[in-house]
Amino acid sequence: MCKGITKTGHFNMEWYDWMLQSLKCNTMVMGRISAYLLFAVTMWFIWKWRCKSVFDTNFKFPIYAVKLNVDGSLTHDLGTSPIGGVIRNHEKSWIEGSALNIGFGCIVEAELWGIFEGLQFMWKTRFKKVVVETVSMTSVCLLINNTSINHSLFSIIHACKALMDKNRCCNIQHVYREGNRVADGLAKL
Repeated sequence: MCKGITKTGHFNMEWYDWMLQSLKCNTMVMGRISAYLLFAVTMWFIWKWRCKSVFDTNFKFPIYAVKLNVDGSLTHDLGTSPIGGVIRNHEKSWIEGSALNIGFGCIVEAELWGIFEGLQFMWKTRFKKVVVETVSMTSVCLLINNTSINHSLFSIIHACKALMDKNRCCNIQHVYREGNRVADGLAKL
């Protein structure tokens, strides 16, 4: 936050004052980018894309990310762990889907294998910006936080983290089962 601009004051300023204050901000963002430069470039892109969307009928906004929805399952009668995953583009159109059985294991292991298989596909097809959604909050926590080398699932956790680091722009988040129906259906095939 720049000197002279408080969190509440920033939203209560007149447009012109807000613009001037933002362009005068000398704070460094992420330790290496001037806030005023980031602000100016961002405003320029917004204006450029707005004009293109108005005047160019063939213009499409840049593709920011593809979404990977995964779900692991556990068949109680056989004890096997099927997984399902679906990859969609920014328009929510189907790109790829898969279903496979990883053998015997627990539900968290199945979720992690689903994430691993999806990330591997993303890396091979060179998708750079990926959003991973899973119904397993445990899997999200294992991938976001540090995990002990003694953890029983350390190998698959470490493999997923390595692929997430390779993709650079990879976010993982929890999604409710209602938002993950396609991956859930693939896991139950």
